Amino acid sequence: MQGRPMATERGTRSTLVSPAGSGGLRARLVRAAPDAAEPFVVLHAGRFARILLAELVGEDGCAQTRFAWKLRVDEIGTDAVLGSRPSTNAELDATWQVERRELLRVRSPYVVPPVAVPPSLTRSAPVFYCRRVDCYFHPVCPETGALLRVCRDDARLQAAGLPPYGDDTVRYLHHGLADGPPTFYRRSGAWEQRGPTKIATATELIRAWAALAHGEESSPELPCQTCAHRGECYPKASGTERLPAEDELHAVSFYDVDSIALELASTDFETAITRLGGGADEDSAGCAWMTGADPRSRTLEALRLKVAAFADVCRGVLAVHEAGRPHLGIATGNIVALDVEGGSALPANWRFRFALTDMGGALPVRVPGATGQAGEILWQPGREVAEDATSRLFLAPLLR
Repeated sequence: MQGRPMATERGTRSTLVSPAGSGGLRARLVRAAPDAAEPFVVLHAGRFARILLAELVGEDGCAQTRFAWKLRVDEIGTDAVLGSRPSTNAELDATWQVERRELLRVRSPYVVPPVAVPPSLTRSAPVFYCRRVDCYFHPVCPETGALLRVCRDDARLQAAGLPPYGDDTVRYLHHGLADGPPTFYRRSGAWEQRGPTKIATATELIRAWAALAHGEESSPELPCQTCAHRGECYPKASGTERLPAEDELHAVSFYDVDSIALELASTDFETAITRLGGGADEDSAGCAWMTGADPRSRTLEALRLKVAAFADVCRGVLAVHEAGRPHLGIATGNIVALDVEGGSALPANWRFRFALTDMGGALPVRVPGATGQAGEILWQPGREVAEDATSRLFLAPLLR
């Protein structure tokens, strides 16, 4: 096996972040029901990011607090465009940097605050998870055992017949060594051979780890090598049949982790507004009506509550503006409701405070009657990490 960079400890049981280099803090994802499609609780799945339910863990292994882990998706869909082309890797990198920086700079109860977590949680090498032994680990190259990272070396990419990193919409994993097999890995697609370059998928990467699992060479990152179940997950006479390892190993983030840890919201905007409008069970969390069953009184109270919710949103927008960045794309996907007491324009008997999440919207504002030409756009947002594919701007119909 060729020389490789120093790796961290072999796998991290139960926690995403090990005590080493994390200031004593640990973080782990909350497991979903056994029959769920994914092993973890997914709070939201958007075009540019997924939000997973996570928790900080004390030294005794007990959960201290839960938070929302907003994680960049591995591959953007065809609807993740502005104008006529998909967002490029360079644009999305810049977007996440802006999002992280602005959320740290804005200080307001009406903007969802970040949660203090180990730095290695928000940005790291790719992360895989084995549901069989409850273990997180970083993926390695099957040929060299070296840690796989997103390749941003344009010279290496172009030599392999691939487009420059910043111009492409696909990311590739590579071992980064000066020499070695020219194999690149992408999340999905078909296996390709471009001259000496091989382009394999996530499934093929997992299957290729069989050689390391049964080989004599050691890779400190791959826990399968010392696992008691490796003979079951990687049967030697598997042929072309599906390997049990393909069902046990799950890519939390197939590419380098780019994420933000945010305070956990109690519900989304649409659900909270439905409750404020009287469209939910009065015993639901956060509901506390003061009026009785009289329709007129209930209607007036609902109107008062919705105006108060709008006031919370306006305060959030003001806080972003005062921090020096306009926020012109308010949409339902950019607003959540926090479960708090006081500090809101809502009456004290309602445990809601509305707060902004993302630093902008994803839809352009056009001049009334515009036909779609660039010169008729009143405001063109940057490629913010907005979460709602059907987000609607809070504008008069003439400006929609």
